[in-house]
Order: sequence, then C-alpha cells, then structure tokens
Amino acid sequence: MLLKGGAGPLRVEAAEVRRALACVAAMEEEAARFYANLANVVRVAELSAALLFLSGECRNAARLLEALYGRAEGDCSSELGQAGLEVLQRLRELNDRLERGWTPGPARVAELLEEMSSEDRVAGKEVYCQMAAAVASAYVAGVGRALLMAVAERERSYLRVLRRIAAELREIAEEAAGPAPLPRAAGAALEAVAATRSPLPP
Repeated sequence: MLLKGGAGPLRVEAAEVRRALACVAAMEEEAARFYANLANVVRVAELSAALLFLSGECRNAARLLEALYGRAEGDCSSELGQAGLEVLQRLRELNDRLERGWTPGPARVAELLEEMSSEDRVAGKEVYCQMAAAVASAYVAGVGRALLMAVAERERSYLRVLRRIAAELREIAEEAAGPAPLPRAAGAALEAVAATRSPLPP
C-alpha cells in the first residue's frame, strides 16, 4: 500500500485504513482537549504544565494525521472497532463534564490518567493510538510510514509521563488525607500496652 501525492489529503490505497487513521486523528483531538481540561483543575504548576505539554503533542498528532488522511466522517464505529470507539466516547464524556465545571481532586485525576494509560484490553487512549499507528504503518511507505512510526513511539514515551503524573497526584492526595487511623483493635491493643508500662520517674 502506497501513499500517493496530490492536492488535499494524501490518498491511501485501502480506503478503510485512511478512514481509520482519520478517526485516530479525532481521538487525538479529544485527548488534547482532555489533557488541557485536566491542566485547568490540577493545582501543581509542574504537573499542570506537563498536562498542557501532552495536550499540545496530541493536537500536533491530530493535525498531522488529518493533513495526511483527511477528517473523520461519521461516528468512527466501524473504523475504530469497539475498543477504540469506547476510548473516543469516554474522552468526549469526560470533556463534557470537565467543561461544565466538574473539578475532580488529585486522586480522581490520577485515576483518569491511569485509565488513559491502561494496557488492560487496550483500554487506554495512549495504548490504543500507539498500536493503531504501528499497525497502520505496515500499509504505507516512505515518509508516511516514518511519520506513523514516530507517532507510535511518541505514544509509548508519553505512557511513562502520564504514569509519573498520576503517581505524583496520588502522593499529593495521600499527604492531604494525612495518616490513616489505626484500626479499632490495633488502637485498643496499643492502649493496653501503654497502661501496663510503669510511669517515668520524676
């Protein structure tokens, strides 16, 4: 399968691959919105900046794929398959909530980032896009193949960034919550031990 030049979007010999990559572009655009929305609710400057960086990278990938393969048409259900469609719908749902004023705390943001970086049954956006770009690269040649492989590699590297952000947010949430109270039985045992000790001499 070869990319052919010409005005407008490049044409791929198999139309279904072109449509699928256009839908991956739509997913990248939703991910860009998602990370930007989360950056607005995260109160740690370094982590917010990291999310904005990821947002910009997703938007760049979306524009690249759209320039090569055109804009997505329809709901992308046949092009992305069930797993991909669920990721796209989930991103849209979360973006709608965030843009209506939902402000999740650090622990909930960590959960959302872990969801997007999940490798469980290709559930996460980064994993899905990484695999989609890598698979599609087998059907194109020349600079198109190099660009798709670059997108796949980018997704792989950003998995580590997302997981690091999530881990730091969890640490922040745990520190804010303070030490967990002792179970009642453990507390009673400690009190009994303390009661048996002789008082310190004056």
